[in-house]
Amino acid sequence: AIVSKPSTDQLYRRYAEGAAARGWLRLYLLELDGEAIAADFGTAFAGTGVFVKTGFDESRARLSPGLVLRAEVLRSSIEEGLTGYDFLGDPDTYKTRWTPHTRPRVSLWAYRGEALGGYVYRRQLRPLLKSARSRALELRARATT
Repeated sequence: AIVSKPSTDQLYRRYAEGAAARGWLRLYLLELDGEAIAADFGTAFAGTGVFVKTGFDESRARLSPGLVLRAEVLRSSIEEGLTGYDFLGDPDTYKTRWTPHTRPRVSLWAYRGEALGGYVYRRQLRPLLKSARSRALELRARATT
């Protein structure tokens, strides 16, 4: 999925480079007979491991390589001294098998730019854009009459 689109690939590569530069990047591979059959891309920040992306060779699904690797990632996180592990995203079965606890999520959209005067959050920007659109349509209607 990461390499499915150039923009997605670039996003993950930049994130990985930034995380590596700060010592946050965590990459894990599970190999069988010298062949990678599962991989995990995560980070550790402020004492918490963070699940970013994972994948496994589906032709080896009967061996449950994703499950085996997840156990190793969690073991490694504990040994590293991390005090938590955040699976992020939806409470999928492959995540909830490791914990009965879930946390609520919120989305925050922010836009940055000098023209905006710093950061503007979506809930602030959307009404402004609707108002500007209405005004533009009004002006256009007057100009054509």
